[in-house]
Amino acid sequence: MAEITPTQPTQDPALGIQIDDVNKSLWAYIKSRKLKQFLLLAPVVILWEGLSVFVLIAVLRTQTSSNGAIKGPLYMAMAPVVIFAGWLAKLRQEFEDAFLEEFAKSNGFNFSKNGSVDITYGSIFRIPGTAKQVSDVLTGEYKGADLRIFLFRLVKGSGRNQRDYNDTVVELDLNGKLPNLLMINNKSKLGGLDITDAFDEKHKISLEGDFNDYFTLYGNQNNEIEARQVFTPDTMALMEDNSKHYSVEFGGNRVYIYANGYIGNKQELIGAFTLAKKLIDKIGPLAERLAKDASIIPKPLTLAEVRPNVTRKRTIKTFLAIIIGAPLVLVIFLLIILAIAMLMHGGNN
Repeated sequence: MAEITPTQPTQDPALGIQIDDVNKSLWAYIKSRKLKQFLLLAPVVILWEGLSVFVLIAVLRTQTSSNGAIKGPLYMAMAPVVIFAGWLAKLRQEFEDAFLEEFAKSNGFNFSKNGSVDITYGSIFRIPGTAKQVSDVLTGEYKGADLRIFLFRLVKGSGRNQRDYNDTVVELDLNGKLPNLLMINNKSKLGGLDITDAFDEKHKISLEGDFNDYFTLYGNQNNEIEARQVFTPDTMALMEDNSKHYSVEFGGNRVYIYANGYIGNKQELIGAFTLAKKLIDKIGPLAERLAKDASIIPKPLTLAEVRPNVTRKRTIKTFLAIIIGAPLVLVIFLLIILAIAMLMHGGNN
């Protein structure tokens, strides 16, 4: 595998544009390539919405109108929003895939659209959920240590109680052994996932300086000495300087960097890789020295479910979560029209 030197720009030949930032490039693409199509479709959408409002008013004027009858024209009015949401979500997925794939190619990494995770190590992968999905996997090597970066999506619950957690994860495979430690960024979403249940009574380890202002460190009580071997003053300074947007987990021969969301910006991606290289330089030799340390207790886990195959899927909720801007304006417009229609209906009664 290739050495990591993420310095070259990414450009997707199919889209024909350079993608250094997924969101900015997406809207630039829509503005330059799709704006004329939207303008041509605008009269059709306006007529469709006008027809929807006409049908809704007609239904409201009937004495026998019911909630079931009203749903028809409402669904009719929402159809353009749903279609636009689906199209936008699909296009954004293409930009995410292109961004990471072209970044991998331009820097000599391997790339795969789907992948798997090893629940033996990262605590986040063992959290019960209705879906665990891995996609856009980049693999490389640095100083003999294997490295992967991938997108991870966890879905908990369903319906109104459904919660989605999306993250970019960097996985380091070191030669040696490390104590089980979880350093959570105090601004991270990880704090709401009960990820700390894997540690002895959610045992917190307090460190010197202002480290605790930025992070909360969890570990098992019998590994506090080893934890302080990992988090030396130099390592704490490294974390404070480079990890203020990340959470980091150590365990076995693995290190996981959790980015607290999908990375869609080249500079942020380079930053994650830079932190990974610095951790390999700093922690790698320690992991080798601790390889025969009997006091480091492995996690009491079952290995029956190691590396389950999971792939990314886009749901209707993801589609709806993406629609901002023009669809939102359309929804507000429809609500105003609906309110007027209901007032008219009340006046007729």
